[in-house]
Amino acid sequence: MEAEERIKELIIAKYGNVRAFSKESGISYTTIRSILERGIMNAKAESVFKICRLIGISPDTLGEWGVGEGSDLESSHDIDTIIDSAMMFDGKPLTDDDKRAIRGIIAGYMSSKEK
Repeated sequence: MEAEERIKELIIAKYGNVRAFSKESGISYTTIRSILERGIMNAKAESVFKICRLIGISPDTLGEWGVGEGSDLESSHDIDTIIDSAMMFDGKPLTDDDKRAIRGIIAGYMSSKEK
């Protein structure tokens, strides 16, 4: 069973339906429905943490349950993920300061393109 199905079961068990959970959580009904249909890994971290807290599970539990096919976690190429997983550059280990610098350089470059 996928994480999204289990989340929906817990929501219904505790709140009766998704709409009631939406009102209690402050997360819009359409957002919750999208999370349940398209995959939890496509949601904002803030929403995921809030959902987990309200249904009484830890975010780590989601990983144990697995995620739906709607998730693009396996093919994710988000730059923060890449930087966080980088261990070396040109054969030299990267420190946390190096990773922050790389993130800053990329952020500066991307913001200059928006102008």
